[in-house]
Amino acid sequence: MEENRVILREEFESLVIELRGVSVIIDRTLADFYGIETSDLNQNVKNNPELFPEDFVFQLTKDEKMEVTISNGHLDSIKYSRYLPYAYTRLGVYMIPTVLRTSKAKQIHLQIIRLFDALLIEKFQQKSLREEIDVLKVKFANLQRQFSESQLREEYDNVRFEAIFHKLKDLEENKVKPFNKIGFEFKANSEDK
Repeated sequence: MEENRVILREEFESLVIELRGVSVIIDRTLADFYGIETSDLNQNVKNNPELFPEDFVFQLTKDEKMEVTISNGHLDSIKYSRYLPYAYTRLGVYMIPTVLRTSKAKQIHLQIIRLFDALLIEKFQQKSLREEIDVLKVKFANLQRQFSESQLREEYDNVRFEAIFHKLKDLEENKVKPFNKIGFEFKANSEDK
């Protein structure tokens, strides 16, 4: 790795992966950035366990290792390694300069911090945007449902009104059978008078 390496944002974003619900960088990738061996990075971290709790760094399981090597082409080199790699969260990445004290490590580290923060801010903004879109989708679905219900009521009312109008028209045209009279009809006889 050259002394004044510049890490491009696109390169960095492609190397950050999601694992256990958090954004992480695999130890091999970090070691490549810092220009050191992966084993040296991990040994420095193991020598300082109080600085790297579980939410800063964790070791992958066999299944996780297989999953990340399949879904991330840049991790093919760890596929056949007998060691399970470590994943560094944002907090773990921020702690690395405390165990790597070279000027090169500090220079690279500043770039990584800026890139990691920019990536997380972008993800947060995307998440907020997705949440807003989800809220709008729900509102739109509710409006569609209300409109559909309104249309159904309107169609039902139209059918009822049409039936009433047809009955009225039939009455006007005397097409309706007269109602049977209820009760008694009394006819007065002329003889009774």
